[in-house]
Amino acid sequence: EFALAPAAMRRAVWLMVGGTLAFAALCGLLAGVGWLTMDRFVDVLTLASVVAPAVYFWIMFTSPRVTTEERGRLRPYIVLFLASVVFNFILFQAYSTMMLLASTNADTTILGFDFPSSWYASALGAFEVALAPAVAAVWVRMGRRQPHASNKIALGVILGGLSFLLMVIPTAGHEGTDYRMAAWWIVGSYLLLGLGDVLLETSGLSASSKLAPKAFSSQTMALWFLSLALANGIQAQVVKIYDDVSHPVYFGVNGGIAVVLGLVVVALAPWLRRTMHPVH
Repeated sequence: EFALAPAAMRRAVWLMVGGTLAFAALCGLLAGVGWLTMDRFVDVLTLASVVAPAVYFWIMFTSPRVTTEERGRLRPYIVLFLASVVFNFILFQAYSTMMLLASTNADTTILGFDFPSSWYASALGAFEVALAPAVAAVWVRMGRRQPHASNKIALGVILGGLSFLLMVIPTAGHEGTDYRMAAWWIVGSYLLLGLGDVLLETSGLSASSKLAPKAFSSQTMALWFLSLALANGIQAQVVKIYDDVSHPVYFGVNGGIAVVLGLVVVALAPWLRRTMHPVH
């Protein structure tokens, strides 16, 4: 990876600006003739979120600037990338299906204090801010005895799945909006999700910087964020069935899949430890 010369940098910037404007103009034209609806736009973004990381992984694997050793480290990185997709698929629903559930089926009283349902949206961020220094202190105290990065990521995925499985309990046996669950169910779900986010994102970003091929160091970090885009694209499709199935089925199936895939990453730990050197 090399810095661009000033002239090349200006050309790259103009290409990005021009491409963005051309895309906006095309979208406006298609919307004007009635072809580009919101549903189709979401579908296009989902397709782009799938194609972009696939293409970039192909570029990195086939690039002559990537050595055999670096290519070997990209293989475990794919596992971490997919783990991030699974977790963030759950995480992004904290502000969609979970907020919808909280607004229609959750009490808005804790210890006698009443609050608007919109405050639930702040719970996840508050837990992450509170838990991040605590988790960091634990890792510092454990030193070399702390879990491998892949296990931290796997635990994050499992916690994300458990945050959805937890919602099966208060929603089981109920339909529609005719029931109310205690606020602690939503709070507990966000607590698990917040802890999972702290474990996964910090370890994932650290591993990205260490596993990245020298010629693609910055792009590999950007590729990690494409896992968020892919997760968002997938959940944009899956949430369409939220109203078509029962709440226990929706949260149970999605949460169960996340837990199983997290356990798969745990099972792959021996191989990941061997192939992720120098990540510890």
